[in-house]
Amino acid sequence: MKDLSEVLGNEVWIKPDYLILRFMKSRKAYKTRQNQPMIFTVKLIDGQVHIHVRFDGRDKWFNDMDTLDFDVYVPIKEFEKLLEMKK
Repeated sequence: MKDLSEVLGNEVWIKPDYLILRFMKSRKAYKTRQNQPMIFTVKLIDGQVHIHVRFDGRDKWFNDMDTLDFDVYVPIKEFEKLLEMKK
């Protein structure tokens, strides 16, 4: 798995238990092992929360392996909805 490039700002590293990424049309599902090393970082960029995940996954049904990399950008104000759930 390729390492991350230079850190561009403050980020938090999170250690997930495991991860599954499904592709609904192709019916592939790449999964990690439990406690498998992966990259999962969260940082603030221009008023948004940037979530970055990179992992080596395996699809057992199709006997395929690949490194998957995805980024999610969410406006900070959207996380206020999580606070509303507590009420």
